[in-house]
Amino acid sequence: MKNALFIAAALLLASFVAAAGRDFEKALAAINKTTYPNASAVAVFDSSKIEVKESGLSLRTIRRLVKTLDEKGAARYRTVNFNYDPLSAYVEIKFAKIYRASGKVETLDSSRFYDYPAPARMIYWGMRRKTIDFGALEPGDAVEYEIFRKGFTYALLFDEDDEKFAPPMNGHFYDIIPFWSSIPGVEKVSRIAMPRDK
Repeated sequence: MKNALFIAAALLLASFVAAAGRDFEKALAAINKTTYPNASAVAVFDSSKIEVKESGLSLRTIRRLVKTLDEKGAARYRTVNFNYDPLSAYVEIKFAKIYRASGKVETLDSSRFYDYPAPARMIYWGMRRKTIDFGALEPGDAVEYEIFRKGFTYALLFDEDDEKFAPPMNGHFYDIIPFWSSIPGVEKVSRIAMPRDK
């Protein structure tokens, strides 16, 4: 009986995954220069999932899928950058993929992820930059990536371990979630989970 239930659950899950894959392909196919004539790229989805701990420490997973529509968009998304301050945040690139217009899917390995001092002028905060190097893209190619970020936006603490990533007033939660975008977007989602008493 348990095996039958497991097999039924596995088949149901497989059907959901297959349906999601078809929807995913359909969403990419629906975005083109006819539907977005003035855009060089379109964000198919942009999602943030944030978990807030009792201390106020936030753990954020950001996932984005962007389709390029012309040469300008393809050039713009050759690299994707994330600036952060190591005194108050930790950033990790979880994965990056290219969906070629031809139908080929390429998964980038970590040799295409970089971490280096962020460019600065006049004031030097010690900021760093994570970069994904997608390389040459053609119009119609799409890029997907997922970033994990622990911490907050401003550097105020110098403690050890996770304490340095928590906000300065213990238990408080600070965040900036921009809902503006330089390119059109189909779906923008932000979910926050926190202790019930907050």
